[in-house]
Amino acid sequence: MNCREAFAKLYEYLDQELGEDDKKELEQHLEFCSDCLKKYELEEEFNKVIKQKILCLPDVTHLKNRVREQIDKIDASSQPRNIFFLLMPLFAAAIIVLVIFIPFGKGSDPQAVLLATRPFADEHSKCLQHIMKYDVESTDPAVVKAGMAQFPDLPQILFAATPADISIQAAAVVHLASGDDAYFDFKASGEDVSVFVLPRNTVDKSPFKKVERNGKAFYIGSCPLYQYVIWACDAHECIAVSKLSQSQLIDFALIF
Repeated sequence: MNCREAFAKLYEYLDQELGEDDKKELEQHLEFCSDCLKKYELEEEFNKVIKQKILCLPDVTHLKNRVREQIDKIDASSQPRNIFFLLMPLFAAAIIVLVIFIPFGKGSDPQAVLLATRPFADEHSKCLQHIMKYDVESTDPAVVKAGMAQFPDLPQILFAATPADISIQAAAVVHLASGDDAYFDFKASGEDVSVFVLPRNTVDKSPFKKVERNGKAFYIGSCPLYQYVIWACDAHECIAVSKLSQSQLIDFALIF
């Protein structure tokens, strides 16, 4: 699928859900050709429409006209159509992929998970894109702990020794709906894991599935891009976000 074909499918999506084969092809294109929507300045409008589609039927007339305009421009252009291949998709395109491939209005768990975890997914994407602004960067837990001294009641287990394939990388203060919260970046099995330390009962757990491992309760959820695990940690609750498999992420959480 090239850029022109992708726009044609997005144009069709504005009126109706896409078929499974079309969804897969479009998902693959947006994952690798992540500059598509940015180049044609359509990211912002698509994000608005997606938010509206979650709640109600939006007015897509203006956006359809803009997409149609870009299709016509591509048809009239002699430039190569499929040249914007990147290793890491921009999060705006990723969110569009994430929501397009979940039918609206059906109350599906992945959609509810997406709505509950959007702020955490945003921050994790900053980490993966290397644009997160850290307050402290170190693989020494003592250094990271000292750099987050403004949070004196953080779970001390976060700074304890970990298995060889897990290591702390950095920490930051993130500004979420619950206030200023502590954020930690870990590496686990070669993948980044974002851990948010929050007040108890910050996250609505109703979209998540409760599982028990080693006598501890975990709430797990997934979307096409990330896996999520929520668990109680001392007087706090933590939520981990990663591309690790669900079982790997639970194993990670069990350490803490």
